[in-house]
Amino acid sequence: MIGIIFLVVGLGLVGMGFYTFFTISGSGAAESAASFGMNLGGTLLLPSILLWVIGGMMVLAGVVSLMKGKARQGELRQIAAVGMEADGIVTFVDRNYSVLVNNRPVYSVVEYRYKDMMGREFVGRASNLNTDFVIRSGWRVGTPIKVRFMPDDPTKSAIVAAELVAR
Repeated sequence: MIGIIFLVVGLGLVGMGFYTFFTISGSGAAESAASFGMNLGGTLLLPSILLWVIGGMMVLAGVVSLMKGKARQGELRQIAAVGMEADGIVTFVDRNYSVLVNNRPVYSVVEYRYKDMMGREFVGRASNLNTDFVIRSGWRVGTPIKVRFMPDDPTKSAIVAAELVAR
């Protein structure tokens, strides 16, 4: 969600930069300003460049965020297909205030512990769980949950009901 927002806003800023630059340079306003001793083209070039740079950085951040999201989706599919189930326990629950709708956080952060088949303990984190789902599930610190993890890499895990079924 954040990736899409960054991408759209970044493209909008880049577009505004081009619009500003080409509208002023092609409108004849620069020639009119030059007759009064003003360099309007140079004056408006700086805002255009700022819009291009800031917009470009936001587009880049949006693309990177979308690529990370796609990679996580593939990882979740793999965990759902071949992962092993384990009992876990919630160790941290909080709201993720990075995306707000009507001043309410859309997502929650849940951290959990689980053990693999050899008894080694691992910690997992889900930072984009639906807040309403977390509230309805009654998850608090100490709540037991089901976790799936990859047998060949137990550090890759997901909460069964929240991440694997909801996707």
